[in-house]
Order: sequence, then structure tokens, then C-alpha cells
Amino acid sequence: MLFRSQSELELADAIKLSNVAKDLAVIGAMDSSQALTLLTEATASQSNMALRQFGIIKNLDVIYQEYGDTVGKTWRDLDEAEKKQAFLNIIFAQGEKVAGTYDAAMGSVSKRYRSLTGRIIPDFIALL
Repeated sequence: MLFRSQSELELADAIKLSNVAKDLAVIGAMDSSQALTLLTEATASQSNMALRQFGIIKNLDVIYQEYGDTVGKTWRDLDEAEKKQAFLNIIFAQGEKVAGTYDAAMGSVSKRYRSLTGRIIPDFIALL
């Protein structure tokens, strides 16, 4: 429930965000746990600037208005929950564009090396 307590995400959205984070991590040249933390914090704070490293370059007003158009409201009429959903929808839409990137990257030697040296070996050493 870490995501729910930090950003008030519903469980289904948190699960979807974690799956999207794997693909966006490749785009952002970071590991998936870093990407998930950044995406969760960006969602909680509504920081569109944090999304730029994942190729999401949209003004908050545009993000809100696009969502508002789908629910028949102006961006000014959206409540906080709707703004958060608008923000998540932009992340999910970008995730759909790059779906499968993580799996493809895992086939590369450089990604395997980064996973080994950045996460697996340190985790192993910590257990000792």
C-alpha cells in the first residue's frame, strides 16, 4: 500500500502504473523502481516537468483540458481526483506507445549489465 499512502492511487491504477514504469524506465534510462518512484511522486505532486524524461511533454492545462473534454468539463471545473486521473491517463497513454520496450531491452547486453551491476549485485551484497 506504499503507492496508496503516498499518492492516493487506487490499487488498479498503482498496478498499471508499475507495469508502465518498466517500459518508461527504458526510455528514461533508469531502472524500473526509479521510474516507478518518479512517476508516483510526479502524480502525487502533479509535476508535469518530471514526465519530460519519459517523453511526455505537455502543459498541465492541456493535460487537464484533454481529460475535461472526455468528461464534459473545462479544466477549471475538474476536482483534484479528476486532475490526478487526467495526469495518470497521460502516463498510461505514453506507456501504450512504448509497450514492450522493457522486454525488448532485457534482450540487450547493456540492459542486462545495468540490471546486474545496478541492482542484483548490490542486493546480493546487502544480504551478506
